Amino acid sequence: TFRSSALRPTRSISLKTAAVALRADIRPMYERTVGIVGVQLARDGQVVADLPLEPNAGAALIDYPGPHDIYRTVSFVDVAEGAIGPEQLKGKAVLVGVTMIGSSGDQRVTPFNDFEAGVYTHAAVLSSLLRNSTLTAPGWADAFNLGFIWVSALVLSLLVPRLSKFRLKFLVLWAAIFGWLLVTHLFFRNGIQLQVVVPLLSVTVVSFTLLFLGYFWGDRDK
Repeated sequence: TFRSSALRPTRSISLKTAAVALRADIRPMYERTVGIVGVQLARDGQVVADLPLEPNAGAALIDYPGPHDIYRTVSFVDVAEGAIGPEQLKGKAVLVGVTMIGSSGDQRVTPFNDFEAGVYTHAAVLSSLLRNSTLTAPGWADAFNLGFIWVSALVLSLLVPRLSKFRLKFLVLWAAIFGWLLVTHLFFRNGIQLQVVVPLLSVTVVSFTLLFLGYFWGDRDK
């Protein structure tokens, strides 16, 4: 969304547009030992939107609601020539930018496309701010991810060798994978980003290692 220094944020078009649309003031949030840790949009003393920054990164996570075509895009020429009237834009938050890929250099990689015009990234941030539904990866998230890896490895190493049937062993494996996917989804729904690939890879490697060793040490002789 925007980069920041230890003292002040570089305000992006999405942040400024959200402030105008919400009739709010932009208030950087600081911590003495870290510097800027987020931005709040406040109106009449009430916080209407909160944009946390990644610890020690100076940037915010972006919650993309979908590909670029979920946003209505109109030609600036149509607006200038009157084909798009004021009543069609009334009450809308409008971003002006280049949508052609490659001509301006303002393009981004998103979860939905290899290249998207940068204005759609700003639109994703703006949408999150207007809904006050932003993503964050809190400081405890790494410890939570690591804890799952250790606990799942311990539980699987104790449980899988005790099961006699391969079907039950695979069931335990899929239960661990599905359980972590469910946990990450629930956290994501509440604006918290957890690791997905590394914990799942750890569960898969541990499980298949136990299955392989179990086959050669015991199941093969049955």
